[in-house]
Amino acid sequence: MANLADLMKKHAKAFKEAEAPDRTPLPDGSYQVEVSKYPGKSIIVQDKGDMAWRARLCLTVVSAGDEALKGRKASKSWTLFNGDETPNDKGFGYLKQDLQAAGLDAKDMDLTQIGEAFEELVGRILDVTVRNTTDNQGTPRNNIYFNGYAGDAKPKGNAPKAAGKPGRKF
Repeated sequence: MANLADLMKKHAKAFKEAEAPDRTPLPDGSYQVEVSKYPGKSIIVQDKGDMAWRARLCLTVVSAGDEALKGRKASKSWTLFNGDETPNDKGFGYLKQDLQAAGLDAKDMDLTQIGEAFEELVGRILDVTVRNTTDNQGTPRNNIYFNGYAGDAKPKGNAPKAAGKPGRKF
């Protein structure tokens, strides 16, 4: 097993060549994004700061008016439970609305099926709108609204999946 100093020497070139990602918020506009999980992370996690439980997905721009924005990443999250373990009704409402827009029938979905629903979103292409705002405390917010299901990034089987709502019921 190598020690840390040896590993650093061995991989110094990789560090030198690494480029810092652009983490500025996406500008206002309409995009198509591919949904994915953050590598090595669960979709539903407890925030260490306020102890709230949140669902978080990674969105990668696959189509934009400005080609330079392709490949940029953004995060979409919903608060499920507050730090005191009470349900976040507002978060639940936004989540149901977004799941419906993404092509899942969330109307009668049971809360225990949320994890399965998120897994089903992975690999989908969604039409989204980005609006940048400032909250009451002056903190900038990058709001991402799901507008519709556009298709699958990597269709299963031989034929591509048609765009539109697949109507999966939970």
